[in-house]
Amino acid sequence: MRNVHKRYLLRMHLKFFLGVFFAVALIIFILTFVETLRRTSGWARIPLGFVTSTSLYRLPQVLILLFPYMYLISISLTLESLASSQQLTILRTSGYSPWQILSPFLYFSFFLSLFWLFGLQPLSSHLYEEIQSRECQYFGDSQPVPRDNLWLYQRPENAPGVLLQVGHMEDRVCSDVSVYLFSSEGELTEKFFAKSLRFVPGRWILSEGKVMREKELLYHPFIEQELENALDEDRILTSLQPPENLGLYTLFSVMKVRQKNRFYGENHALAIHSLGARAFLIIMMVLLAGCFRSQHVRFGKSASVAQSLLSSLILYSFIDIFASMWRRGVVSSFWAGWAPAFLVGVFSLIRLIQKEERCGG
Repeated sequence: MRNVHKRYLLRMHLKFFLGVFFAVALIIFILTFVETLRRTSGWARIPLGFVTSTSLYRLPQVLILLFPYMYLISISLTLESLASSQQLTILRTSGYSPWQILSPFLYFSFFLSLFWLFGLQPLSSHLYEEIQSRECQYFGDSQPVPRDNLWLYQRPENAPGVLLQVGHMEDRVCSDVSVYLFSSEGELTEKFFAKSLRFVPGRWILSEGKVMREKELLYHPFIEQELENALDEDRILTSLQPPENLGLYTLFSVMKVRQKNRFYGENHALAIHSLGARAFLIIMMVLLAGCFRSQHVRFGKSASVAQSLLSSLILYSFIDIFASMWRRGVVSSFWAGWAPAFLVGVFSLIRLIQKEERCGG
């Protein structure tokens, strides 16, 4: 495809993509702004800057989840606009194949997926920590931290390193706890598994568990075990996060420590696979939109949006189904993360190849 045609298609697509992106971002901002105003309605004086910044901090968290589906809508609108103006027909009769028509969008989606993975996702994780801090500081227990699959990682700089994994937390008491202590060189020194954990200033109190110390091969049971730790309770509560809310770079750091010291971390492995799969899914959305379009069919923009929303709902259901299968031990974390994206890619490729064969025939 000649460069002039590529630039034209990219300019048209960029217009639809930015339109969808900012429209969805504006709707999310308004909803979070109203919700924050409601939660601060009992305050004597509501600082507008606090409400606005809190609403803006929440934006990336929602956008990273909706990004692939927003992109599907934008690419569908682009192709529908080309079809309604007969431009797809002109391109096809000029000898361009569906692959050549979609190639500029594929290039754009590739760089967009890199931006999502290495820019928007880490930014969302950083702002999530700020949101959790504000929740604890300004709203107290009205918005508790997440309760399941929590973790806390402290790097071993001037103090012993610690990795805390929590199965569940209720009323600031943790259950199904794993605590790993390691030296400043990153070597595992002790690992504890306990039924519960309570936070006391300067100490963690573990109850009913077992411990394995450095170079030992046997676990020793205990009724109660105290661990000294300088992390205060509020900092711990605002730092505990489920893996899906961690930044990409932090996830790799945790996985490196986990693999070196043989920690259990399938939740973190699933989070990493899901991040890679969602970035890949952004690219596959181009093929999915392309397989529903031809130069002879015009659906209308409303029908295109409705079709994209229906496809997004089906895809989201597949993602949830594979996550449930992983929790039941039916599939590995790799397949739970990547299978939906692979299915979309294979389905779209088969449809596009069939379309090309029909057109060629």
